[in-house]
This record gives sequence, C-alpha cells and structure tokens, in this order.
Amino acid sequence: MAPSIIFSNYSDELSMQSVGSQSIGDAITMGTGSLGVSHGTPTAAAQPFPVRIRGPALNLVKSTLVAISEGDVIFYDTVNSNYTNTPTGYRMGIAMQAQLITDTVVNVQLEPFGYSGIVAMLQTPVVIGGAAFSSEAVVATLNLPANLPLNTPIRFKAKFRSTGQNSTDTLLLRIRITSLTGTIMAAMTATQMAATTVATLDFEGIISVIGATGAIEGAGATSAVAAAINSAYAVHATSVALNAALPVVVTAIYSSSSATNAGILTDFRLLRDS
Repeated sequence: MAPSIIFSNYSDELSMQSVGSQSIGDAITMGTGSLGVSHGTPTAAAQPFPVRIRGPALNLVKSTLVAISEGDVIFYDTVNSNYTNTPTGYRMGIAMQAQLITDTVVNVQLEPFGYSGIVAMLQTPVVIGGAAFSSEAVVATLNLPANLPLNTPIRFKAKFRSTGQNSTDTLLLRIRITSLTGTIMAAMTATQMAATTVATLDFEGIISVIGATGAIEGAGATSAVAAAINSAYAVHATSVALNAALPVVVTAIYSSSSATNAGILTDFRLLRDS
C-alpha cells in the first residue's frame, strides 16, 4: 500500500509520516511513481518511519531456493556464495523489487555505511500516575527494526517530567527490551520527585550478536535533575530475537498508590547511531 506522506528530512533514507497503516517492506509511491520501500513500522498513526529511497542499486546473484519480496533484507550467503533473504552471513541491503524463486538475480540497494538517525519516536506525550502505576507498568512501547547489522551502534532515550508527588513517595523509571519483564537497559534509582523534577534515561550500546539469539551490550545512564541523583547500569542482553522487530518499553512504578503521584513522559526515541 502507499499511504500519504509528509517529508521531514532527507538522507540515504527519508523519515516520513504515515496517515495510514504501514509495515516494513511496503512500497511507497509519490504520485504515480515508485519512491522506495518502507524500512520501519510506525507504532501509531502519524509516527515517523524510515523509507529506503529507490535509487542506484546492483543486480546480484540470487539463491534459487527462495522467492524475494520488495523490501526484503538481503544477506550474502558465505557458504553458497549468493544472495538470499534468509538471515545468514552478511547483511547487504534491501531488495528493490520482487523476484520469483526461479530468478537468478536480485536488485539490491546496498546498506548505506554510517547511516544514523531516529528509527522510532514517541509522537504524543504520555501522562502517568495514580493507582495504575502502584505496580510496575508499561508507559510506552517502540520497535527497533529487525536485522540490524553486526556492531550497529544503537541508543534508547527517554525523558520524564514530574507534575506532582505525594509526601515521601518515590518513582522508579526503567527502559526494558521485549516487555514489562524483559532485560533492563537503563534504570533510575527510586527517587522522591518534586513537582518539577525532570528525569532522563539513556542507553547506548551495540548489536554484538545478530539473528534469532542475538545480543546487545552497552550501558544505561539515568539522572533526575531536581533530585541530583545519577546512576549507571551495565548491560549485556543475550538470547534476544534480533531477526524480528524488537519492542523497547519505558516502565514506571510509584512506591504507593496516590492520585497526587503524576507526571508526563515527554520524549522517548530509538536511534541508530553512526
């Protein structure tokens, strides 16, 4: 499908906004012409998603064991010395057109070296507080794209602003992967928040192993400005399914249930660093 789009910046990929549903690999058109293929999936309407621009590409020797769809990630198979959409060997780029199983070539736009930028971003601030967060709960979820290359630098960032807190209650914010119970990538110390306290969470790391049992390693750092509390968190997450989109979540928990405990998640974004 081809949703309406709004340009927001230019590079080897465009960051666009969809007003309809959008999935990785969807063909993106402008007027009657093909612009490229979606390289990410927005988690909500009007959220930015990356589009790989149709442009100079190479015809590469294709495996005759697989059919390929436009937008598939293409890998170099070091055993059979050909190119396939089966995760193996080295990630090379994106298929720019569909190929039948009997086709012997695939048209591939090579992966741009050193690409960096936002791959997913929170579009609407999320208000939290009250009884719903007296036990740990997910505030927001974004997805890291599937099949990022080995040693890709990645970064997860979140910012929270307190609007009120009951007595001596404390707040604990975390960034996790996969789910509410997934590996913690950054975690602040439980903090008594003033009405204007700003807390930040920031994980920086790399994809150290690719595939269905991949790994991410790095370090998370957090700070709560008004409370002058800082903490660091070393991470080595293993057995992570990186051959599919990876959910990344922000969670929150207050030490007790009170309507006075409240705040706003003002920013949450996933980045692929250069």
